[in-house]
Amino acid sequence: MSGIRKPKIAERFKETFNGAKDYHTFSGGIPNDAYTEIETTSLLKSPRRIRYANKTQADKYYDRLVTGLSPIYKEGGTFSTFVDEFYRELQKRGLETITFIIDNGETKPTMRSVVHEHSCFQISIDDSILTAQVYTEEYDSFCQYNSDAACTFLLNSIDYNIRQRLCQLQEDADFFAVLWLRFIRMVQPTSVNHFEIIKQKLTNLKPTTYANENIESLINDARNYIKILVSANQYSPTITIDLLTSIHNNCSQSGTFQHELLTKLSKINEEATKLLTLSHASSFKILQSKQLDPITVLEWYVLSTTHYAIAISGNQI
Repeated sequence: MSGIRKPKIAERFKETFNGAKDYHTFSGGIPNDAYTEIETTSLLKSPRRIRYANKTQADKYYDRLVTGLSPIYKEGGTFSTFVDEFYRELQKRGLETITFIIDNGETKPTMRSVVHEHSCFQISIDDSILTAQVYTEEYDSFCQYNSDAACTFLLNSIDYNIRQRLCQLQEDADFFAVLWLRFIRMVQPTSVNHFEIIKQKLTNLKPTTYANENIESLINDARNYIKILVSANQYSPTITIDLLTSIHNNCSQSGTFQHELLTKLSKINEEATKLLTLSHASSFKILQSKQLDPITVLEWYVLSTTHYAIAISGNQI
């Protein structure tokens, strides 16, 4: 260890104790759009975020970074669950930084993760791949190290047949963000029609199709659809109105709180009219600030049906 010199970017590195010469730093965080600074205030605490300047030490930690998820993702599996678990592991391993590229779909360009917010990049995925290729030109040796590890981690986390198909699409110059975009294009539909189908499935949800009209189960399904639409900037306030109306018309308990529901629908409709000229993303944020976003409204609906069911049960006793 005595022959190891301090790295040039010394301010990013430290020693376990003075004189240890084990120069290390912690990886991860959200980069700015120029890849010159990284926001690290929300980093998860994990020993797998550590990165050593010395190659021998770095190689020892590499195996920890590339171990695949268990169970692995297979054809027909729940993609949203896989994505959530995969991204959480990227964060624990300090690999999430290299998943961020700029999203030009917003009024103000925003850095987004191609993993955590993949739906934002799916409609124009070829353009997204070009954007990702530009960002990888800004990578330093640590970004390249993390990208290589993330690529191997992905390949180790998917079924053999999917991995073989992806490897056929992979190019030598692909860093992780590009490889991931190729992966989701391969396993997920990317057309606008795909999101229209999701909207239709969401607004057609009916309590009567669930055992004992289980509203909680319905809401859980609705959350998954909403998450996809919101992350792809495809969710509009009118969808909430259509969804609540559908639930109301097909729920045997809805008549017990008719006035409250109609009042809520009126408020959402009033706000939706004001937000017609804004982007889906901007309107969603405004609705959140007024607690009229779909998730908050659906949670209100669950509480309302529960309270009225308890009240009716009490009266019957």
